[in-house]
Amino acid sequence: MSTKDKRNKGRVGTFLGIPYDWRKPSLSKYQKTGWKKNGRRVFAPKVFGWGYTINFYRLFHQKKFVLLALIVAIILIAWLVIGKSIALKRAHSSFENYYAFRGCQQLLERTSDYGVCRTDSGAVIKIVKYQDKWYLDGDLPFRL
Repeated sequence: MSTKDKRNKGRVGTFLGIPYDWRKPSLSKYQKTGWKKNGRRVFAPKVFGWGYTINFYRLFHQKKFVLLALIVAIILIAWLVIGKSIALKRAHSSFENYYAFRGCQQLLERTSDYGVCRTDSGAVIKIVKYQDKWYLDGDLPFRL
C-alpha cells in the first residue's frame, strides 16, 4: 500500500452503496465534476461529502433526460397546484373546515354568518360567510 493510499484510507469510499469523499476539494475538481464532457453519467460522485452531484454537461446534452425532467416538473407543479386548490376549496366549504384551516384553538363567538376565534398564536380573527363560503374577514375574494 502506497503512502497516498494510506493517507486517503477512510476518506474515500462508499457507505450503504453511496460514494463519499472527505478529501480537501479544489476548484479544478469542482469544475471537472460539474461539467465533465466525457463523463457518461448525469449523477457523479460528489467532489466533497457523501452522495452525488449533477454533471451539468451530460444533463444539458441528453435530450431524453431533459425532456423527462421537464415532464416530471410539469406533473409535479400540476399536482401541487391541484392539491392546493382542492385543500382551499375544502377549507372554504364550511365554518368548521375554515376554523381548522386558520389554526383556531378557541371559539369565542359564532352566528350563522360569522365566527370569532383565537388562533394558535393568540390572535383573534373573525371568519365571515360570503356567497356560501367562509373567509377571513377583510380577505374576501375580489370579483368584477
